[in-house]
Amino acid sequence: ALQNVAFADCKLLGVQFSACQDMLFGVHFDDCQLRYASFGGKRLAGTRFERCTLDEADFTNTDLSGASFAGCDLTRTNFHSTLLAGADFTTATNYALNPETNTLTGARFALAGLPGLLTKYDLVVE
Repeated sequence: ALQNVAFADCKLLGVQFSACQDMLFGVHFDDCQLRYASFGGKRLAGTRFERCTLDEADFTNTDLSGASFAGCDLTRTNFHSTLLAGADFTTATNYALNPETNTLTGARFALAGLPGLLTKYDLVVE
């Protein structure tokens, strides 16, 4: 099991964190490349992702309540049926979240990031 594990300056491409044991699972990531990582179905409440690249990562059915994505690049990251209540996206970039299929209550976003919440609607924000 991964219990209170800190990953720093790591390249973890395609890692299936979703296959890790749930009991006492706890991680945080600083300056990591997490391209194609899968966190599907994990309980990651309060997890910190700081200055990470999460291109095409998968957070389907994941509990990310209170999580922080400070300075993260979320290009093509998949959020579906994800609990994001109280999550912090204020300095994250390139995210596309569907408010209809994710729980966003109390989540924080910068004004410049609002287009990432409107992608589903095919709107042009200028």
